Amino acid sequence: MVIPVSPDSGHSHKQTHQHQHQHQHHHHDFNVDWSVRGDQLELEGETIAPITIATIQWARSRIDRPGQVERIVDVGCGPGVASCMLAAAFDHAEVIALDASTELLAAAIRRADLRGVGDRVRTVHSDLASPFDVGERVDVLWASMVVHHLGDEVATLARLGDVLRPGGLIVMTEFGLPTAMLPDDVGIGPPGLEARCRIAQAGWFDAMRAAVPDSVHDEDTWVSKLDRAGFVDVEERLLEVRHGAPLSAGHRQFVRNQLERTLRLSADKLDAVDLATLDVLLATDHDLGVDRRDDVFIDASRTVIIGRWPG
Repeated sequence: MVIPVSPDSGHSHKQTHQHQHQHQHHHHDFNVDWSVRGDQLELEGETIAPITIATIQWARSRIDRPGQVERIVDVGCGPGVASCMLAAAFDHAEVIALDASTELLAAAIRRADLRGVGDRVRTVHSDLASPFDVGERVDVLWASMVVHHLGDEVATLARLGDVLRPGGLIVMTEFGLPTAMLPDDVGIGPPGLEARCRIAQAGWFDAMRAAVPDSVHDEDTWVSKLDRAGFVDVEERLLEVRHGAPLSAGHRQFVRNQLERTLRLSADKLDAVDLATLDVLLATDHDLGVDRRDDVFIDASRTVIIGRWPG
């Protein structure tokens, strides 16, 4: 399913530039402090909002009486972008925003108040890796980009199923296709920078997964993992969003955040030429930087998996 946002009308520059910079390597930094990334997480949530809207619409179509949904839990809610959208879509439901970061939970409450749903969004401070208590069982469990951070994904999913009432839905989003933001030839360095960055990031992700406590190497599909965890009627879709060039200031910041993250996590897996190219792309005063060039875009996607707890 493709969700168009705006047409792509960019073109690439053909200039060259060399820039030297000393990079610190953080490839063993697997313990992300999510509390300091609130603004970035909020911007990411807003950038992929069309995917979230389409996911909620799909979830509603899987519920016989969506107007009777009473309780939703958003596990690993971050700054509450999806929590607020869920509260707006299920306008009689209580949304429980659950996260291990008190800073992100405070951001979620601020966002809910600003969007007029603060009376139906409450927070629970808990680490998803541990058993948590949200009171009575819920109708919908929302888990966006969180399950892959847990060691035994199938055991985690089975534990999440116990939070659902019989017949309740789990709505998961996980990685889709690699996000594309740059033309193949950015005008400096050899073509194919983004493809090489993806390979570097994949190496970091594999190492991160291996370092998670009690990590289980499991290459099964998410559909099969939900089946094995006890869910039924499991379906999967790939949802996409495109923000075409020229990008807004906010979307340019999203691109900058992604490139900075590549440098932070994968610098040790890129050569000096690619590192120098990234320096130019991130330079705020360079014509070839992402803040100024008119050929930067965003093609993002998520794999969405919905399953039902039996009963």
